[in-house]
Amino acid sequence: MENKKKKLIIGLILIIILGAIVFYLTGHLTKTTICKGTLDMITDEEVEVISSDDKVKETKTKVIYDYTDYVSESYPISYYKDYIKNKDITKEVYEEYKDYNKLNKMLAVDIRYWLSNNILTIVDRMTMAHSIESRVPFTDIDVFKVSSILPKKYKVSEGTTKVALREAAKKVIPNDAYKKKKLGFPVPIREWIREDDFYNEIKNTFNTDISKELFNNDYLMKILDEHKNREKDNYRRIWAVYSFLKWYEEYFVKR
Repeated sequence: MENKKKKLIIGLILIIILGAIVFYLTGHLTKTTICKGTLDMITDEEVEVISSDDKVKETKTKVIYDYTDYVSESYPISYYKDYIKNKDITKEVYEEYKDYNKLNKMLAVDIRYWLSNNILTIVDRMTMAHSIESRVPFTDIDVFKVSSILPKKYKVSEGTTKVALREAAKKVIPNDAYKKKKLGFPVPIREWIREDDFYNEIKNTFNTDISKELFNNDYLMKILDEHKNREKDNYRRIWAVYSFLKWYEEYFVKR
């Protein structure tokens, strides 16, 4: 009986050891495969751009190993940021528009990276997620064709932006709205927090048990009241904590 127990224990230990080895090898090979598959799309010339310092040699294999080490050892973001510079990311656009003035080069970067890969994507996803059909009329192809050939003075002049658009709006808008500063797609959270209903909702959320467990409650109430009384603009910090707490409530309390 004792021998059977010993054999069973030894067998379980061997299975655990074997499982650990397989798990390690599978994870290592998977990461390496993913990295290699991604880097196979990069040409040898592009590797030289990525490998801007001595840490990464000008070979795909070295880049693969360095990236695998980064994933497995969880290096800080600052370690990886040195691989690719901002100027390397925008280099292609600046070369494509090398014969254009500086303003048009910056506008091209905005269109390529900020609009298409960021703000327009975010707006589309968030509106569609809430069954709202969003429209961005100034990105209409005909509007773009006209604005793209305008001389610089009709775009920016003596500190005034969107000169042609403001002058056109001035003729049809019966107030000074055409003079307003550039505005993206903000939600007026800053002002909502100061309204009594929303202020009390946030205050009640900050006073929950989980909030007191995870955060400095006195500090949260301090920045909330400072914002309410217009002493400081703390809406970003308030909104970040409030959003996290509502997310926690939804996925870890209610479910």
